[in-house]
Amino acid sequence: MLESIVRRYEEVPWIRQLRQLIRRWWSVEVLYVDKEDQPAYLSGQPHKLRNRVCAICLASDQARRPCYESMARAQADTRRHGKSNGMLSYHCHLGLVTMVAPVTIEKRHTGMIYTTGFVDHELSRAERASKLELGARINPALGNEELLSTVPLLSADQMEHLDDILQLGAWAIVTLYAEIRAKEEEIAALRQRLERRGGYHGLVGSSSGMQEVYNLVDRVASNDCTVLVRGDSGTGKELVARAIHAQSHRCEGPFVVQNCSAFNDNLLESELFGHVRGAFTGAVSDKKGLFEIADHGTLFLDEVAEMSPALQAKLLRVLQDHTFWPVGATTPRSSDVRIVVATHRDLEAMVGQERFREDLYYRLNVISINLPPLRERRSDIPKLIQHFLDQHGPKRKLASEAIRILTDHEWPGNVRELANEIERMTVLADGQRELGAELISPRVRGVAPPRGDGDDLPGGTLREAMEQLEARMIRSALTQCDGNRVHAARMLGIARSNLITKIKAYGLAL
Repeated sequence: MLESIVRRYEEVPWIRQLRQLIRRWWSVEVLYVDKEDQPAYLSGQPHKLRNRVCAICLASDQARRPCYESMARAQADTRRHGKSNGMLSYHCHLGLVTMVAPVTIEKRHTGMIYTTGFVDHELSRAERASKLELGARINPALGNEELLSTVPLLSADQMEHLDDILQLGAWAIVTLYAEIRAKEEEIAALRQRLERRGGYHGLVGSSSGMQEVYNLVDRVASNDCTVLVRGDSGTGKELVARAIHAQSHRCEGPFVVQNCSAFNDNLLESELFGHVRGAFTGAVSDKKGLFEIADHGTLFLDEVAEMSPALQAKLLRVLQDHTFWPVGATTPRSSDVRIVVATHRDLEAMVGQERFREDLYYRLNVISINLPPLRERRSDIPKLIQHFLDQHGPKRKLASEAIRILTDHEWPGNVRELANEIERMTVLADGQRELGAELISPRVRGVAPPRGDGDDLPGGTLREAMEQLEARMIRSALTQCDGNRVHAARMLGIARSNLITKIKAYGLAL
């Protein structure tokens, strides 16, 4: 971490400004030399130095090599002597003065801020001749006596001021390191607490499958790419979408949710894209669609596989150029919105059956996050049980036998089904602090129905028997209708809204 910080010290604005001031005031070059004697930063524009001697050296690989050797000598002396006796000064390969400010982090020498290219007294004729001779050996241009006039002369007071600024720069690097180290430690501590609690933005669980989900969310949240969340119904796909939104730069914007199976085509198109007054019977005023409402935020489209081919084409257009047409409108509108979609369907199979557009599939499947079903992360079930218990009043706990039964269940409705089961148990608990296995519904307990006269009757009370029968019929209808709730409701002879209510109540997989 240290190396990445010191190599980027100029990214801190006021450190960069100090360096620019030193160059402008005294034509002294400043750079950082790491503990391996490698300059971490050389001036990007050495030719702009008024000191033409250093400008020529820094502009040429051949001339720069002796500069590196001077830096190594200064580094070695700094390691030996430190900075205990005031300013340190050395002479470079051309006999010019150099000054350094050691950088010490956690009692370790980690490099130095290095300045060079000036003199501290008027040069005699012999000194000038010596410097010209040394320079000519490196580069013939350095043998020009006129160049020496560009080498700055710093008084003792100026050198003290320069030393103060160098020390300030070294302190800034140490402070920057400490701040970043403290933030990283804080982030690590927060992550550990989250892992111990087994939660992450409303998602609960510390199993390897969920940790992979958390890591993916961390990596994609800062990017505006489209995300496809896959998983069985009830696994928490909307919570994943909310976590992505919460960690993105759009977190202050709206988070809008739409279940694509909740409306027929006409109503869904109006919900997503809006409509203008008079577009159809009952459109008495303009209405904004969810794409417009979610502008600068995130739009989560659940059960996207339930869209008709016509709506799929319109969604593809929005993804491609961020424009859409409200129903009845004559001009398009635009929206800056991030799209997160979810489905429990096998989209690849639907593409092969030509029930889902292939071009839309590739647009949606930029990043795919797969939520594991509850049966594949049974170690999370005790945490989820306690999480749901805490949501229902005073502190309660489950008896060990109840936990065993719930952990062994297959949970076709996943986390949603478990949440409904815990809510049912707390309602029937009548204030009990410890909830026993007898409060678990018969279908989860696996109670065998009594048999008599060749008839299969569900067990439990009459009310429980009716619930079991109703849940079985709804699950059977959904299976036969391939999850289509409109067709399932028609088969069962009930209203679609009533079916949705019962699906949620029983925690059934859709």
